[in-house]
Amino acid sequence: MNEPLKNGIAGVLLAGFGGAIWLYTGAFPGLDGGHPGPALFPRLIAGGMVLLACVFVFDSLRKGIAMGRKGTRVVDWMGMGRWGLGVVLVAAYPLLQRGVGFMPAAGLLCFVVAVALGARLVTAAVTALVGALVLYGLFTGVLGVPLS
Repeated sequence: MNEPLKNGIAGVLLAGFGGAIWLYTGAFPGLDGGHPGPALFPRLIAGGMVLLACVFVFDSLRKGIAMGRKGTRVVDWMGMGRWGLGVVLVAAYPLLQRGVGFMPAAGLLCFVVAVALGARLVTAAVTALVGALVLYGLFTGVLGVPLS
């Protein structure tokens, strides 16, 4: 799959996800006195996602038209496999986290991503351990969000 087509598909998916977040947060309660409620931050993120999605789609259309019919289009099977692995990991994380807890789940997912991106096993293991510890420290220590 060529680069403009991949970016166009990613832009459409990103816009759909941003739109879904915007609609979902519409049911969040407001605060008294006209103060922004809990929907403010997710809606800012959703708006940014839709804006960036429009840039992706516009850029992919511009580059796709510029490419014309030059060359053949070859499917990048490794890229498609990595994309599929990312989707599976995002879907599996909540289930895995409920079963084994945050640290093992985050560590395992960091390890799998590092190996999929070509890291050596030792480097992937160290990255997974440090990444899980840093995330745990940030969420529990700095932000005060319990992760268990």
